[in-house]
Amino acid sequence: MVRTVPPYNNKSKSKCLGLCFLFVIGSAWGEQVPPQAISPRQIMDKASDLDMGDNASSRVTMTVVNPKGDERMHELVSFRKKFEQESETRSIMFYIYPMSMKNVGYFSIDYKGSEKTDQHWMYTPTIQKMRKIGSKRLAIMSSDFSYADMSIHNSGDYVYNTMKEDVLDGQKVWVIEGIPTDKDDEDDEGYAKSIFYVRQDNYIVVRSINFLKRGNKVKQMDVADITQIDGIWVLGQVTMVTRKDGVELSRTVMKSSDVKFNQKFDDNFFSERQLTRGHDGH
Repeated sequence: MVRTVPPYNNKSKSKCLGLCFLFVIGSAWGEQVPPQAISPRQIMDKASDLDMGDNASSRVTMTVVNPKGDERMHELVSFRKKFEQESETRSIMFYIYPMSMKNVGYFSIDYKGSEKTDQHWMYTPTIQKMRKIGSKRLAIMSSDFSYADMSIHNSGDYVYNTMKEDVLDGQKVWVIEGIPTDKDDEDDEGYAKSIFYVRQDNYIVVRSINFLKRGNKVKQMDVADITQIDGIWVLGQVTMVTRKDGVELSRTVMKSSDVKFNQKFDDNFFSERQLTRGHDGH
């Protein structure tokens, strides 16, 4: 999670929630393919080509836990819309708790099948500062999730190798190694390689083990509480654990609730201007 991949174009990449294309809501193709008849590239193409639903909203609780068991909790509201004419997905999130972080916002534009470069911004209302995020390997609010983990996965950014078939939480999975095809991509996202556990019944990545290029650290993502809403697979909980030399350094648990699709969002809501107006301006 060997085959030939298309020539790499750095401008067309849009990786994750390694999978990190998941964030909190996602769905996989319903088409079934016999396990023996599918290649690792085909598996990851299906896992990447998600129908995440359109005009989606959710509430997200993010809890960061240190080795001593101390917890720090954040709560956010998240919105997402697909802009088909530009082959892009726009997402905007606002913190609503704690009050000291109210309306701190994050806005992203992910392109797929395009030569355009993904765009990511963060706005801090207390100092009225808009910051464009230069590297996707940076952590989000000192959590275990990076900006790369919140982006949309593009399977063309990797060479894949099937390692084995296995069973995880009672479900048959493919275990697939993914290695970035370009050094710039590896530097930007910070992962030297990833190992993906892909469910065979619905192509959802339920675990990824990500080897960081720096610091001899490993980040493991696990997905739980998988349900369907309006025919869309919803990932109710995503946990990311950071370890070094086998010792846990920290973990972050994201839980989603109040997930809705087909909401009435104006296109202008997904903009830098809205980021400065905050959630209250919606």
